[in-house]
Amino acid sequence: MKTVTIVVAIINDNSEQIRKCLSSIDENLFEVIITCPTYCHTSIGEICEDFSVFKLITLNHTSIRSLWQEGGKLSTTPWIVFIQSSDILTVQLQNNIDQGCRKFTPYNNYKYDLKRISIFLKRRLKYCHFWTGEPIPHIMFKRSVSSEGNNHDQPFKEAWPVPMGNLIHYGPETLSKAITTAIFFMEEWAENVFQKSPDLDKKTIFIKATKESLTSLFNGLFLKKWIRDGFEGFVFSLVDSLIICLGYLRYHEKYIRSGAQLSSQINSIQNILLLQVNGIGDVFQSTPVIKNMKTRLPNAKIDVLITASAKAMIENNPYVNRIFTLPLQPPKEKIKEIVKVLKPFKYDLIINLASRNSTEKLVTSLTSRWKINMNHFYREKLTDVMIGFKKNDSSFIQNEFDLLQKIGFEPKKYMPEIFFKSEEIKDARQFLDNNGFRVKEKLVIVHPFSSDSLREWGIDKFINLTKRLEEEHKCRTLLVGSKNEIDNIRSRVKSQVPQCLIYDGSVRKTLGIINESSLLIGADSLFTHASAAFNIPTIVIQGPIWKPYLGASWDKDLHLNRDNFFVFYKDLPCRDLLNTGCGSCSDQICFDFSVDLISQQVLKMMN
Repeated sequence: MKTVTIVVAIINDNSEQIRKCLSSIDENLFEVIITCPTYCHTSIGEICEDFSVFKLITLNHTSIRSLWQEGGKLSTTPWIVFIQSSDILTVQLQNNIDQGCRKFTPYNNYKYDLKRISIFLKRRLKYCHFWTGEPIPHIMFKRSVSSEGNNHDQPFKEAWPVPMGNLIHYGPETLSKAITTAIFFMEEWAENVFQKSPDLDKKTIFIKATKESLTSLFNGLFLKKWIRDGFEGFVFSLVDSLIICLGYLRYHEKYIRSGAQLSSQINSIQNILLLQVNGIGDVFQSTPVIKNMKTRLPNAKIDVLITASAKAMIENNPYVNRIFTLPLQPPKEKIKEIVKVLKPFKYDLIINLASRNSTEKLVTSLTSRWKINMNHFYREKLTDVMIGFKKNDSSFIQNEFDLLQKIGFEPKKYMPEIFFKSEEIKDARQFLDNNGFRVKEKLVIVHPFSSDSLREWGIDKFINLTKRLEEEHKCRTLLVGSKNEIDNIRSRVKSQVPQCLIYDGSVRKTLGIINESSLLIGADSLFTHASAAFNIPTIVIQGPIWKPYLGASWDKDLHLNRDNFFVFYKDLPCRDLLNTGCGSCSDQICFDFSVDLISQQVLKMMN
């Protein structure tokens, strides 16, 4: 009857070394369990075909400790030996393990560390070398019901009754493989530090990395006498000290900048400041972020800092505690003023959704445990959590959801929303009634403007389309825009389409009217985004856009897969991510959509 199980953790895909390790084990003496990460299952499976009596377990783990732990759970013997695939069990050691385990009955969970002979850079070293963070191969007596009676009267022994012998450990053969091995243990080091100290900040990480790596180098060279192993010992000491230094760096990258640390502390967040000092449309697009945060942390207070012109997008929002405003391009004096206002609130979390120099400086001046500066196209500076350069196929809304996912908010993909007061809804309906719009009449709203003239179809085409809709298709039309925009075209519209109503009221009042309409036609602007969010049939005449980037403005789930939403755009070779060819373009072939084509789509969606 076998009394010992040997658990072999596969730590790399060196098939030759793995075969040597398995071949050294006497299958007649021991039960053998091989644990390997998923990524190397195929190559290991081919090797294990020659060792059919061994059990091969594939796991979603890469650390040695995790592989050992999972393998140990499957053991059917009272004793377990844990080794790596780079270890060789000598015949003497195997015999001593078998005999010792049969004779020696210790307390439960008794552990004996195995000594080993290290081969490094193809040379046998004088002293036993272990990488920092590397678990030591050992023998463990597993807790078992059948042995509890024996353990009760068994005197505790700290050593085996006979010397056990040594493992032979084959380490890296070249400097490049040594660095690869160090990176492997760097990951383990970072994970172990996080398990013990999950709340380290950046300053503490820097101090500990510097101090402990230098201490490790000194101890390895002199206290552990690795310097006596000459070149190989010096290289081992130097690379080993890097495990600590880079391990702390990996801790920062893996658990802080990835959002894992903040995610583990998310329930402690009570005060949040959300910055979206950008255009009106961007503030509107960010309203799902506010809703998701409040849904996840219903007791948290959420303040927002936005541009003054975008205040209407947040007014009456039940999820917002306080609203602060800044100009779109705030001068230094304004930033200093708002810093004085915000500092006393002592936020737990600050998220800057539109990061640039001015807002980054503002965030830096405030006090908060967590600060996140999010930038879609440039390096995110002075941020605790990194999102990274925007993916072409993801929308801006999706990018913000990805951020929330990283930091533990469990977001749902909500549509942007405006919270109208009951009197605002009445005012919109009253406006339409006063101007002769009947409830059952089809009202088409036209918004021909964009913040960038490159994205405008052209006012003449919009006038022709409006005329067609009024005269031929019996639709009522309402042309909307800002006062400055409307003043530039008012006379042209009135002279050609006198029955078309023109409105140049506030943004919020315009949105209230859009909410009462039958369909909206416009460019990529706040109004088309709001119309889609209100579930109003919407037609967008997109203009210049790179096809992979179409989903940046129009989310594939919220917009592009809906029957009542349609985008006119052309996939052209002159388009790129930044529209670099548009500045010198006069042809505007990307806007080559006829009035007939647009009107047909209007009728299709209206019916």
